[in-house]
Amino acid sequence: IGVDVGIRRLATTSTGVSYTGDAIARKRQWYLRRRSELQQVGTKSAKRRLRQLSGKERRFRKDTNHVISKQIVAVAKGTRSGIAMENLKGIGKRVTVRKKQRAMFSGWSFYQLQQFIRYKAESQGVVVVCIDPHYTSQCCSKCFHIERGNRRSQSEFCCRRCGHAEHADPGAAKVIRILGLRQWSYGVEVVLMRLQLQAAAFEAIVS
Repeated sequence: IGVDVGIRRLATTSTGVSYTGDAIARKRQWYLRRRSELQQVGTKSAKRRLRQLSGKERRFRKDTNHVISKQIVAVAKGTRSGIAMENLKGIGKRVTVRKKQRAMFSGWSFYQLQQFIRYKAESQGVVVVCIDPHYTSQCCSKCFHIERGNRRSQSEFCCRRCGHAEHADPGAAKVIRILGLRQWSYGVEVVLMRLQLQAAAFEAIVS
């Protein structure tokens, strides 16, 4: 199962399921607006209130990430699937977003969500593969053509080679799934090759 994270849809899988909702979106907007108001006031009481608000917002993010990760891992285990994700470490330094979305992007712990998925998956015996995140949002899930122009907007994807069109988030999740399968199968091949070499070396010693 490929998992793509995003600003509007916190997580979308290659099966087309989005883990977000109006209630979460409204709560995120409320925290963003309230934080901005308190920062503008600048008094001691406003700063104290801002620290309290930051703690509540942090707990809200953590709880939401727990719920999302639990649901994704449950689906993977129930279908006997592995999970493929982008390597999100240092994502804040690598990714650039529009000015209007900057606060929303920095206000969510995407890497934390990935870590929750990883440790929950490991505890349930679900395989997790992390792939290189470069160009996954620009890659067509049908013909694998990569071009910046494929991504017409935040949500619209249309391949300029084959014409395949779909919502950008599940499309990226499908690409992540395919890359995850390739990386996992390559890892299995390497392990088998090493075992074969070890067996051949042992036979040579015995003979």
